Amino acid sequence: MAWTNSLKEKIEARTARVGVIGLGYVGLSLAVELARAGMAVRGIDLDLERVSLLNRGESYLVDVPADALAPLPTAPTAEEMPPGTPAEPAGMATEPTPFPPQMCGLSGS
Repeated sequence: MAWTNSLKEKIEARTARVGVIGLGYVGLSLAVELARAGMAVRGIDLDLERVSLLNRGESYLVDVPADALAPLPTAPTAEEMPPGTPAEPAGMATEPTPFPPQMCGLSGS
């Protein structure tokens, strides 16, 4: 259990590095709040358009204004994150929020 004590200490000292997988409504909001709390946050998403917008400091969510993205780092360059960089010690995975097709404009009628 030494690693749990170490992680707890890092969280309390705000030195933990956290990876958030999935930067949709829940993931991006979580990443912003963790960064505001002083954590080093790395966001991961498969949607390249989202990643590109975030790296330009632009938000794609109505509830997350662009100025709220300021605490988040931009994507590292190859020089900043060379091969063999250790994984984040804590991670959060978020999943798509299920919406009825009618709310997403996907209904056939």
